[in-house]
Amino acid sequence: MTKKVLIISGLVLLIGLTLFYFIFIYGRMSFRWNRDTPEKYLSHVVASKKIYAKDRAEISKKFRHQVNNHTDFFESHIYDDDTQIIIDTILYSPDFNKIAILFLTKDLSTKLPDPNFSSNWFYAGSCYLGTRQKDTLSLSWIGPSYDNSPSKTRIINLIHEYYFRLRATEKDENGRYPFNLNDTRFWTSPIWKEQEDKKQREKDFQELKRKHPEDVYEPPR
Repeated sequence: MTKKVLIISGLVLLIGLTLFYFIFIYGRMSFRWNRDTPEKYLSHVVASKKIYAKDRAEISKKFRHQVNNHTDFFESHIYDDDTQIIIDTILYSPDFNKIAILFLTKDLSTKLPDPNFSSNWFYAGSCYLGTRQKDTLSLSWIGPSYDNSPSKTRIINLIHEYYFRLRATEKDENGRYPFNLNDTRFWTSPIWKEQEDKKQREKDFQELKRKHPEDVYEPPR
């Protein structure tokens, strides 16, 4: 009798685990796998070599300025004059007035606190958005970021996987599912106004700090 009860209990447990997998795990994974940008919305905008080279140079210059001032993605003092910045991809809106930038950084592993790091170099990667304003680009960091990998290929794969496939699977802070960066609908989505509002708040803060520094507190870095 006891043996029979154990067998039945084992079967019930096995069935329960199988149902849990298919309902909660496999279902979740299938949902994420099926969030690729639909073919009809895939963006195929390609900039000319001249535009791409000009924008790439300006982006690199602005990133270097952020490294020197330790702002946005480059806030950490790990980033310095020795940091190598690699522009992986620049995506364009149909009118070329909006861009999305996927990039990597490359640094010596001696900058890390872990002495057992397995490589001489480590990589990180993330994403900025940009708007064209007259003859310049205004950039804003959106994240997320992927950090401290000895493999350049792994970081590239992670940022491509997230921004081109998985971004549409995760609700933003407003409860909306955002679009992947290779989706034509991305260029008219709410994130652009939100980024402009964020830049205006930062501009107002800097103005307040300039005029009334006594009213501004910034925690030490």
